Amino acid sequence: MWQAALLSFYGSNGAWVSLDELLAGKHTVDDVRRDGSLVVLSLSHSQGHLEIRFDPTVNYCVRSVTFEGGQPGSKSRSLSAVKEFREINPGVFFPSLIEIEDSFNGVAKPSTVIKIDNVKINQAIDQSAFRIRYPAGTKVADEIAGVIYSVDQNGVKDQNSAKTDGPEQKALVQTPSFQDSSGSGGSLPQSVTTEEPRSYTTYIAVGCGTLAVMMAILWLILHRRARKS
Repeated sequence: MWQAALLSFYGSNGAWVSLDELLAGKHTVDDVRRDGSLVVLSLSHSQGHLEIRFDPTVNYCVRSVTFEGGQPGSKSRSLSAVKEFREINPGVFFPSLIEIEDSFNGVAKPSTVIKIDNVKINQAIDQSAFRIRYPAGTKVADEIAGVIYSVDQNGVKDQNSAKTDGPEQKALVQTPSFQDSSGSGGSLPQSVTTEEPRSYTTYIAVGCGTLAVMMAILWLILHRRARKS
């Protein structure tokens, strides 16, 4: 949706990025000019050439984007143009009708029309939208503890749910089957992590300490031999 509304652009890294990220990346500004009431920015980067048209009458929202890229013999061109804007809040505009025209090596593809309805901008989002709801009685498999238990709709463990001895509990420790590339069945080895893996720094420190002790012992031996001689 962000891409369809012309709020992101094809960047030099091959990903869709914001205008700030586009301009922060490596690029060359070919031209900045006015075309009637529109402000036109033309730039090039490693992926191709973009022409972005901003419309001051809708608070400098992007009116259209043209992208041309590809290698010799496989040239592509895409034009995305906003046909209609809606003023969602006073002075806040958002595309409501977008048309996209693509072509490959000069041959046009069927155009795409996108209509956007029910747009809400800068409204508070209730915290309940970020709370995951579970169907009551959902069963959770804890492979670390080796138990299965039920939770309520808020994800809280049901203290009355069974922990062991049931067929589902036995299935938790069974090795699942899989099909290999030859089509024959097999088993997928499993293991349960019982402790956190140690950092490599720990092993390096222990090794260095051991080496220092050995060097000290060797120095003492050589020093004693030197005194006796």
